[in-house]
Amino acid sequence: MGVVLSDPFAPSDVLNMARQWIESGQPTRGIAQLEAQVSEPESTAGAFRDLAWGLWWVERQAEAVAQMQKATRCENTGPIIAYLAWRDLGLMRASVHQFEESLQALEMATLAEEKLAVAPPAAKPLLLARAEISLYANKPKQALALALGVMEFSREAIPQALVIAAEARALQGQVSLEPFLPILKTHFANMVGVLTDRVEQGDPAILRHVALEMLEVFPDSIPDAQKMEIALLNTLVRLDALVKDLPAKAKTLSRLMSHYAKSGDRPAWAQARLEWIRNQIDRSQLEGLDLALEELEAIGKGEGWGSFHASATRQRGRLEACKGNNPLAREAFRLAIQLSRAAGDESEAGRAEVVLGIQLFHEGEDVEAIRWLDMGLEHLDHEDEHAKAALHHRGCIIDRKPCACFQKR
Repeated sequence: MGVVLSDPFAPSDVLNMARQWIESGQPTRGIAQLEAQVSEPESTAGAFRDLAWGLWWVERQAEAVAQMQKATRCENTGPIIAYLAWRDLGLMRASVHQFEESLQALEMATLAEEKLAVAPPAAKPLLLARAEISLYANKPKQALALALGVMEFSREAIPQALVIAAEARALQGQVSLEPFLPILKTHFANMVGVLTDRVEQGDPAILRHVALEMLEVFPDSIPDAQKMEIALLNTLVRLDALVKDLPAKAKTLSRLMSHYAKSGDRPAWAQARLEWIRNQIDRSQLEGLDLALEELEAIGKGEGWGSFHASATRQRGRLEACKGNNPLAREAFRLAIQLSRAAGDESEAGRAEVVLGIQLFHEGEDVEAIRWLDMGLEHLDHEDEHAKAALHHRGCIIDRKPCACFQKR
């Protein structure tokens, strides 16, 4: 039997133990264990790096960055620890939006990587991280050059590099995908996934530009072409929403509904149709929505889709409110709450409770409004847009502040 060698890039035993303490609800004990390592006169770069990660995990980011800097300054440091310290310092700085400093650290990490006798484990290449962070630092030329370098040296990372290169070209006002058409078909499906993953990190306007270009050059001959186009359209819907282009979102949703109809995916078609209706209400384009909602409520009831039925009924309440039919709006919101409860969907019930509270607020019934807003808040995650709206309107009632009409119910 051969000798099993330890992974030189793996976390130390001390750091693993500290993480167990932190994850078990005893962060003080875990951090104390790491601090003991750096209190010694001959503290190593590895000890400072361990402490930095422990502090990062307990959300003491500024202290973590300071400790990682100490790790990079230690003398007589081995090449692997030097590489890891510079790499981690760069990634930490990027996470706290110190992009220039991040790029400097990652450049040092790249130099350290060149001196390694053992290659680091397969993960996101440093060149790719530097390319992505160069976008955030508004250095599109540098981002493009680094992304092209990734494509040359790391086949596995080509889809990520293609998206970043397209973003970099778009930032410079160029046709994003034109230079990459010869290799686009091979990597297109993975690019769709990369684009979806970048929605929360990148510039939504630039990403939307890339998504639209991808739709224009969509290669129909790729495997699962319809599935890939649906995924791309769903990403475009999110980007249309982020840039608040409601007319464009309506067109994207119409295209998405057409694909779902062709594929025979009725539940997905119904959800897209309901989102299209919500978007039309946001735009105050109300013509024909009564019949459309009546159809979706009937589908929800007939198929036994309780949460969907409740959501469609909630949108009917919004529609009645927009038309000034307050009694009908309240009736629809109350029915949506009942349907949600029957379906066991507390989140949907919370949204209906919030919109009922807001409806009552606009009718001047402040006490009842607060009661329903509070009920809704009990059932919603604090990041839910309805929870944020509930807190906003609650504050308006208590502080007597003027409040714009809530549009995204």
